Amino acid sequence: MANANAVVEEFNLDKYIYDLLKSEPFFAEISRHVEKRANKGIPTAGVRVTKDGQFEMLYNPDFFAKLTREQRAGVIKHEFYHLVFGHVTDRLPEGKMTKRWNIATDLAINTHIADELPAFALVPGRSYTDPKTGEVHDQFKDMESGLSAEEYYAIVKQKAQENKDKNKAKAKGNGQGDGESDPNGGDPSSGDGMPDSKVDIVTGK
Repeated sequence: MANANAVVEEFNLDKYIYDLLKSEPFFAEISRHVEKRANKGIPTAGVRVTKDGQFEMLYNPDFFAKLTREQRAGVIKHEFYHLVFGHVTDRLPEGKMTKRWNIATDLAINTHIADELPAFALVPGRSYTDPKTGEVHDQFKDMESGLSAEEYYAIVKQKAQENKDKNKAKAKGNGQGDGESDPNGGDPSSGDGMPDSKVDIVTGK
């Protein structure tokens, strides 16, 4: 019988960051400039620039506790790469974070570390699995690997417009609504039809 007074050990992200830095010292300098803070109010993890200009990584310890050791390292690398590539600073389209840019930057990073990430990660050329429902989505399965965030941003934008035009034509043919949204497939530009864990992985200023 389990001891009712036993203390459940809280997930310690620092241990896995230390392991990553030992195996890949490149990330050491980045890590020194990033404040890490546990936050169970977010589904997975994210990085941002705070109001006082500090890099901050927020992470849900419950999410990390469910991952394998390799996946934990992969997610940490994913977040650090957002900072390395200026995804939340210099390269922000029109100076602000959007879900479309979030998706594009995830695709640009994950194309290089796909085998190190959980099944729900957005990877060009691969389906992803909704961790809550188990549903498999193919929105990005036909995308080319190895492109930049800006290139993926343009593709996602184009797909969104194509979906919008298709839905308008469908609605017009059926004499229903304005066709602005797709209740079945979602709109890649807005994050509709995607699990919350994906559209919230990066936060802006």
